[in-house]
Amino acid sequence: MTTLAELTEEQLVSILTEPKSALTKQYAKLMAMEGVELEFTPDALRELAAQALKKGTGARALRGLIEKLMLDLMYEAPDGGDIIHVKITRPVVRGEASRLCGASRIRRRRKNGWVKKQWRNGNRLTQDGNQI
Repeated sequence: MTTLAELTEEQLVSILTEPKSALTKQYAKLMAMEGVELEFTPDALRELAAQALKKGTGARALRGLIEKLMLDLMYEAPDGGDIIHVKITRPVVRGEASRLCGASRIRRRRKNGWVKKQWRNGNRLTQDGNQI
């Protein structure tokens, strides 16, 4: 018989970010398919880890917390066609701020051959990737 040590907050944060199949990477990829860049701040990751520690179920709690956090966002962001970037912060994780309050928005024109604008590394780009 052996005993297992409880994971630390740092270990839980690394579980959220480091593996190839990390939850934050999975959700970032899903949002990227909709043309939305997803970013988690370090404070948000630490808050998620702290909440998982409080639940006492370790890494298993992380999936539930992220799913709860992302559920509405997964439906709101694609519908609001002007959203291109969402930053998840500590207040968002705590429920003190809206998931979309820090979202970067632009006007995208989708019909009649108008330019679809995107932002990448601070530069505005057209749909074909040329800098404006």
